[in-house]
Amino acid sequence: MVSVSGADAACRGDDLLARLAAEDPAAHQAIIEEGKTVLNGEARLWRVAAPSGAVSHLFGTYHDTGVFDRLSPAMHEAFASAERLVVELAPDEVAALERRVASDPTFSLRASPLPAGQGLAAQLSAAERPAAEAALAARGLTLQVADRLAPWLLVSALGVPACELTSMAAGGQVLDTRLMQMAADRGVPVLGLESYVAALDAIAAIPDAAITDLLVDALRLARHEEDIRATLTALYAEGRIGTLSAAIDAFGRRLSGRTGAEAERLAEAFDSAVLERRNREWMPALLNALDSGGTFVAVGALHLPGEIGLVRLLRQQGYTVAPISEVDP
Repeated sequence: MVSVSGADAACRGDDLLARLAAEDPAAHQAIIEEGKTVLNGEARLWRVAAPSGAVSHLFGTYHDTGVFDRLSPAMHEAFASAERLVVELAPDEVAALERRVASDPTFSLRASPLPAGQGLAAQLSAAERPAAEAALAARGLTLQVADRLAPWLLVSALGVPACELTSMAAGGQVLDTRLMQMAADRGVPVLGLESYVAALDAIAAIPDAAITDLLVDALRLARHEEDIRATLTALYAEGRIGTLSAAIDAFGRRLSGRTGAEAERLAEAFDSAVLERRNREWMPALLNALDSGGTFVAVGALHLPGEIGLVRLLRQQGYTVAPISEVDP
C-alpha cells in the first residue's frame, strides 16, 4: 500500500464546486447559471481572423504547473502551426524585472511606511492571525515584513499557492513559461504585450484601501488555496472559463466572509486595473501581431471573456473571433 506524506496530502485539494453540489444544490446551480451569463466565457481557445483574412489563435492560459498535461489536441495543433508566440511578458522583460529586484533593494519595498493601525495585522482578527502567519511563513515572510513590501510583490507572492511555489522551486514550469520554452526550442519568436513596468503599474492603480482589503482576503483564503486550486484547474481543463470566473467570485465571498457589496467593490477594483486596463493597453501590440496571421496569443484566461475582454475588443476592431471546441467529438 502506497502511503501519502503529509506534504503530498496538503497539496491535494478538494473540488469545492463538486462539494457544493452535494451540500447546497441551489448555491451550486447559482454559480453555474452565473457562469453562463459571462460574455464569451464558453471557451479558452479561439480562432482569430484579421480583416485581411489572415488567421491566428487566441488561447487563455492558467498560471499553474499542473495543467499542461490537460491541454487538448486542438490546442497543440494550433500551437504547432504558430509562426510567433505572443505572451503577456516576454522573457526579456521577465529577466529585466528579476535584475531590477536583485539590484535595487528599495524596488521591492513600499514607497512609504503604512500609517499606524493600517497594517495587515490590524485588519485580521486574533482567530485569523495564526493561519495568516502560517501562509506568510510558507513564503518566508512575517506579518511585519509583509507590511513593508510593495503591494505588487505581496500580491504576486500570495497569488501563488505554497504548493505551487514548492513545485516551481523544484523546476516545475507554469503553463505560460512552458509554452515560451517550447516556442524557443522550435525557434519561434516570443513577443510580449507589455513591459514589466506597465504590468506593475496596473497593480499600483488599485486604490490603497482596496489593495489592503484584497491582501487581507488573500491571507484569509490561503488555508483553502489547494481546494480553490483544485476547483479552478478542473474548470479550466474543461474550458469553462465563464464558470471559472463565477466560481472565483462566489468562493471568494463565501470563504473570506465579505458581504456582496464589499466583494463587488473589491472585484471591480481588481478587474478594472489588472484585467480591463491591461486589455485596452495591449490592443495596439496585439493587433499588430495578429495582422499578418500565424500568431498564437497565450494570456491569462480571465483576459478573454467579458465586456472588456479581448474577444469582444478584437471583434470591435473588425476581427472575426470564433471559439474552437476542445472536446473530442
